[in-house]
Amino acid sequence: VATRCRRGVTDLVRVDAAPGTAQVLAAGGTWSSPRPLPGGGVVAVHESFDTPARLCEVQPDGAVRVLFAPAPAAVRVAPHAVPEHISYRSLDGMEVHGWLYRPATATSDRPCPAVVYPHGGPTSVTGDEWDGVAQYFLDKGYAWFAVNFRGSTSYGRDFERANHGVWGVADTHDCLAAHDHLSGLGWVDPSRIAIFGASYGSYMALLSVVDDPQHRYVCAVAKYGDCDILTSWAQGDLVGRLDLERMMGHPRDARVAYRAGSPVHRLESLTAPLLIAHGELDERVSPAQSKELVTELQRLGKQHEYVTYPTEGHGLLRTEPFLHFHQRLARFLDWYLLP
Repeated sequence: VATRCRRGVTDLVRVDAAPGTAQVLAAGGTWSSPRPLPGGGVVAVHESFDTPARLCEVQPDGAVRVLFAPAPAAVRVAPHAVPEHISYRSLDGMEVHGWLYRPATATSDRPCPAVVYPHGGPTSVTGDEWDGVAQYFLDKGYAWFAVNFRGSTSYGRDFERANHGVWGVADTHDCLAAHDHLSGLGWVDPSRIAIFGASYGSYMALLSVVDDPQHRYVCAVAKYGDCDILTSWAQGDLVGRLDLERMMGHPRDARVAYRAGSPVHRLESLTAPLLIAHGELDERVSPAQSKELVTELQRLGKQHEYVTYPTEGHGLLRTEPFLHFHQRLARFLDWYLLP
């Protein structure tokens, strides 16, 4: 048993190894962590845009039985917005993809603010999965655009490898083009669009407000991300270092590309205010990355907020830090994006 993801939608499948064929056992949403059961059934985790993660049994006849649904009942029964899968053209013409949530209040007469959200990874994808943070901001009247920039999985091997050697350059253009796409919709206010991400998404957010002569984004949020991929290569854990080398080469052989992908060297051009957050126990992206960024911002007199969490690693997962960060995120975005 396995999972198969296409264009951000992940099916549960059974693979016949001899001919290489796959039979769909359960379609749609995002299935993960499948385990076969005696008798031919499968137990796996399932979630979707309108359904929080739950543990399910898929029986041989395809029937799905929920074994454990840990989300509170108030969350499970609350109305959820389902985004539209859209494609748009990047600055170089490449087709890029994403999921666009539209708040019910947004009209051409009352255009709404928006948040562009590039995912982490970068070899990952935002798929048909539950996102409580996106739903929260939709309730506040924001549009939410989860961008699957070049380098994302499930859109083919060529697209997944299209950011190799050009971290922070071509994929940043995809995030800038996301603003352009939103600006042309009519129901989004072009002057009230922010960009926010975590890990590689944080790196994308920072680059999008540093390397943009048009200064598209009003503000940006950088959550435990890189600012200098050369020093990050030296500071991070083995998994992150090898992943960086796999896509960018060793820095001794690619110094020009590493510098091109490091926005800390070009902060003079920054005009947008930043919110920066980092866990002090992060081993994947060292908290020294945010310290390096903040030191340079202070030297240049750039507007920013900076918060760290002493109990957190690569992710703000404990309840108190999670709530504190997202309350601060809401205040930051409301300050710059709401009328």
